[in-house]
Amino acid sequence: MKRHAGGALRRLPLLIIVAGALWLGLWVRVHGALHYPFNADEIVVIQNGVRDMYGTGPDRHLGTNWATLVFGVPLRNSHSLAPLWWWLQAGLRYFSSNNETFVFRVLPVTLGVLGVALFYRVAAPVFGGLVAALLTVLLSTNDIFVYVSSKAQYFDLLPFVLVLLMARPLLKPAAAARDYWIAAVATAAAFATSMVRALVLTAGVAISATMAVQWAAPRAPALRVIARLTGRILLALLPVAAWWVGAEWFFQNNPVRVYDLGYHAHLWSAVAALLGFGPQPYPQPFLTGPGYWAFLVYTHADLYPSLTFAALPILIGCVLAATRLVRGPCARAPLYIYLLLSIGLPLFAQAAKGLDAARLHMVYLFSAYLALGLWLEWLLLPASRRMRAVAALTLLATGVFTYAMLGWQDWPVAWALPGRYGTLLLLATAASASLYWRAAPTLRHWALSPMLGAALLLSIVRGPLQWGMFAYEEPGSVNPHRREIEQQLHPRHTLPPLEHAVSALYAGSVALRGYTLSHTSTSLQLDTAWQAADAELGALAFVNRALDTRWGLQLTAPYHVFVHLVDERGQLAAGNDALVLNRAGAAMDQWLPGEVAQQRFELDVRGLPPGRYRLGTGIYNYASGARLPVAAGGTPPDSAGWLLLQEVQLP
Repeated sequence: MKRHAGGALRRLPLLIIVAGALWLGLWVRVHGALHYPFNADEIVVIQNGVRDMYGTGPDRHLGTNWATLVFGVPLRNSHSLAPLWWWLQAGLRYFSSNNETFVFRVLPVTLGVLGVALFYRVAAPVFGGLVAALLTVLLSTNDIFVYVSSKAQYFDLLPFVLVLLMARPLLKPAAAARDYWIAAVATAAAFATSMVRALVLTAGVAISATMAVQWAAPRAPALRVIARLTGRILLALLPVAAWWVGAEWFFQNNPVRVYDLGYHAHLWSAVAALLGFGPQPYPQPFLTGPGYWAFLVYTHADLYPSLTFAALPILIGCVLAATRLVRGPCARAPLYIYLLLSIGLPLFAQAAKGLDAARLHMVYLFSAYLALGLWLEWLLLPASRRMRAVAALTLLATGVFTYAMLGWQDWPVAWALPGRYGTLLLLATAASASLYWRAAPTLRHWALSPMLGAALLLSIVRGPLQWGMFAYEEPGSVNPHRREIEQQLHPRHTLPPLEHAVSALYAGSVALRGYTLSHTSTSLQLDTAWQAADAELGALAFVNRALDTRWGLQLTAPYHVFVHLVDERGQLAAGNDALVLNRAGAAMDQWLPGEVAQQRFELDVRGLPPGRYRLGTGIYNYASGARLPVAAGGTPPDSAGWLLLQEVQLP
């Protein structure tokens, strides 16, 4: 009894980690389902397709017979070229047809939580409970995984769940006959969910299993396993093959427009288009660009913090797998081969096409986190002093890389200091590396806690919990929301080119840095550049930029700027006031040190008599009317708060 109690007590921290991962995964997905808006066309696509299956949708004029319900609706309303997702959504609507916006969220959230739980179930026999639990925690807040778990439009979740079952016999140390049957049924279900994704997933498993035979000893049992699994898969695929035959018949007897792929006369031509071949290849040109577009998810930590943090560990895990394969046959050869192929093939294809579609990385997300697991496992192994130093350097490199990727003002051309979250992550990583170097082998998993905790926090405060609230789709190079998010998170510190440079400081907190004046017969246009004090703060300037603080700035209200044109008698001839906002739409009292904002003022001069006028500006509190004192060019502050810019001659 004492032995069992002691074992339960030792497993308690592990159980807490796993339970916490499941709770966190559930919370972020329910939060997204309840608070994220639908994508612009999401509810239309899902709602129309499901309603068509009930004979009440916009395509009901095409017929509501059994052929339309079984073949027409799945073929017309998505790129999946498969029926399962639509049948599942239609089945859920049956239980609550009056609340479709809620019902359509149920399946993604359910599959998301199921995927997190199943991942731990598959990873635990491979890495042991601790590494599997840590991986599950990181996966629970993965940016793309959370996003598609909250959106009804994407069927990427079902293939992710199914590939866990498909690859399990390949990864499990001692797979039973039941595991092979489950893998076969999962393969068939994957083809019933998405034709192209199933081809990619099946190719990864099949090629890996075949290549693993070369590392197997003896080979005969391995060949028998492949033969048995192949037979089971072919048997399980019979219902799906029957649907393919029916779909081809439907193509030949009906005009079928496959979502945005256009009209096709055969099932195979639509599949070829999805793979990028044929006269109507997909993806559309606007989704493709330079090869580096495909790596946005690994190099933009403001948008994809969890994948950016995982980028170097995934790479290190792949290097470990390749190194161990080169050494010769081993029991884990199927795992190593599967990792390299299932990550390398789809990622190479996406880079070759320059695909900017983050959700396509879901195809190999399972394998990517297994590679991350190899890195964590390697860190926890007993090691010599030299290898411990190398491992500590990988910890530090992971933090430095993520810190650098948090600084994109405009990916990948403009960079600035990342601010408080980057600084905290860097400090946590340095602490982990130092503790890891000094810790005893039994305590090294605790040394990883600061870094993993900071990475988890970063995933929560950035990523889809932020941009999922308003982004049309996941932000990227073809989506303007990437720029919006960059502007919101990264103040601009670079001054624009201006005709006249000025050095005028208001209340020691906001400076006018320059202006450009242009005029027509009817108006004066004044373009100004304002900057929150930075260099004037001395040593506080660096601290403020590193931690996103406002120490030393005295502004406590959303101040307005006025521009006045006065005549020779000092009387106001024309004027304009404005609330100067930064790129994120924040007023002066919220600007960070060094932040630059521009504002254009237009003064109507129609009807003013010819003569010389003086143009000046100032800052005032809109509520009280009090002006801020201004000091220019080393002169004492002027309490009147009026700064002369120049004299203007009106014809």
